[in-house]
Amino acid sequence: MNHWEALHNVLMKRFQKKPIWSTDAMKLAEMIKLDEKYPSIVVRKAESAVNKINKKTMIDVTMDVNRPRNGKAILTFQKRIMN
Repeated sequence: MNHWEALHNVLMKRFQKKPIWSTDAMKLAEMIKLDEKYPSIVVRKAESAVNKINKKTMIDVTMDVNRPRNGKAILTFQKRIMN
């Protein structure tokens, strides 16, 4: 399974309860089986995965990154509602 497909599956489960979800970048890496040591690399791969999700699926997702301190990244995913 590709990383974008793994992220898509995680998001679909999380979005069943609410259209927004936040997690630590390294926790996300564990969930989608990314073997990375640095949050910055996880962020880049997650951004790429979100772009593929938006192109290849029927959902529209945004991702915001909050860096509260060096070596830490919080990712917030939001499902955009289409009118």
